Amino acid sequence: MKRPEGLEPYNKEKLMFSLYESLKHLEGASGAAKELTETITLLVAQNNTQNAGTAVIPVKEIVSSANTVLLRFDNVAGLHYQASHKG
Repeated sequence: MKRPEGLEPYNKEKLMFSLYESLKHLEGASGAAKELTETITLLVAQNNTQNAGTAVIPVKEIVSSANTVLLRFDNVAGLHYQASHKG
């Protein structure tokens, strides 16, 4: 079955790895990636009012939330994440 464009199953580990890749320059990058993944997951769930009651969240929304959180946490990591998720 073909998925609608921009939708894919949520994969917490994939998000955490992506965050880790952007945080590698920091000491404690692994722990930070884990904590930020939790923060982003909660933020996306709270902002998911349009699709309330479903698990469908557009990838674009997850990327946007992750970028916002990363820029607040560490500007270099946020810019790296932004550059690697253009599209």
